[in-house]
Amino acid sequence: MKHLILLVAIMGYTITLNAQSQKQIDKAKSCSEYIAKAMSLDEAKTTFLYKALLNNAVEAKERKKGLDKEAKKAVNKALKNELKAELSKQFTKEEIKRIFALMKEKRALDKKK
Repeated sequence: MKHLILLVAIMGYTITLNAQSQKQIDKAKSCSEYIAKAMSLDEAKTTFLYKALLNNAVEAKERKKGLDKEAKKAVNKALKNELKAELSKQFTKEEIKRIFALMKEKRALDKKK
């Protein structure tokens, strides 16, 4: 039941978003669900995490357009710092470290597919 409520909340939020690709939405959703399950996050923190990840993905796509490899690395570093700052509003430093570790784990799992 909790997951159903979370899913409805996430779907309601995604409907209101415009100009985002379905790939970004799916990636943010699957990553936030993976992290929420691993860390046993409540609904509010999961929704916050989803919004932060989605906003970060949208920013990354916009900022990286037309940049070379070195410039993209600099953008990635800046975006990571911005995401950490955003997450620090709801999570402790230890939780943020765990979130980034789980994001890396999730990316590795997705690459295997």
